[in-house]
Amino acid sequence: MQQPQTTDDETRPALAVRWLADHLGTGDVVDFGAGLGRHALYLAERGLSVTALDVSPTAVAAIRDTARRRSVDGIEARVADARAPLDRDIDGAVCAFLLHYFTEVEARRFIDEIQRRTRPGGIHVHIAFTRGSRPVSLPEMPDAFVPDPAWLDAAYAGWDTLHRSSWRTAVSPHRGGGADADASTLMVRRRHAGSD
Repeated sequence: MQQPQTTDDETRPALAVRWLADHLGTGDVVDFGAGLGRHALYLAERGLSVTALDVSPTAVAAIRDTARRRSVDGIEARVADARAPLDRDIDGAVCAFLLHYFTEVEARRFIDEIQRRTRPGGIHVHIAFTRGSRPVSLPEMPDAFVPDPAWLDAAYAGWDTLHRSSWRTAVSPHRGGGADADASTLMVRRRHAGSD
């Protein structure tokens, strides 16, 4: 497998999200903290049914506008807090640069909830700032949770790891400055009942 992109290129989907589309083929995916919708739109264009959730009404309006302009079906964009319980079972989840908006307790509850609502064979992709050689400084978010990569691995004990990588990314100004930071990608699949 190729290595994931090493910059936060907000114009194209992350490689792990492209792999998610290839692995799932069809199904119901939620993009949590969808931002302007680069991942949600890509997945919907590949035939998946996608719900894009973001707390920003401006971001949700932008996703809807882009979907309309590009004639993308199969996408619903909603203003919602990712910490709210899901209202249905899903086949996949995308969580790109979302965990640092949570405390550690909120992050654990969030992951527990999306795991609980994921069907067997479902896939999660997490792309997150992680603790490494250069910690991320988010002064506007003093309670931000920046996990160690091992924390993510432990959160998905009992799931099959499809891809794991650590890399360096530029931290954009709205995320704490123009420095480099450590990040990790984790792509996991929920096991079918009875498989070990």
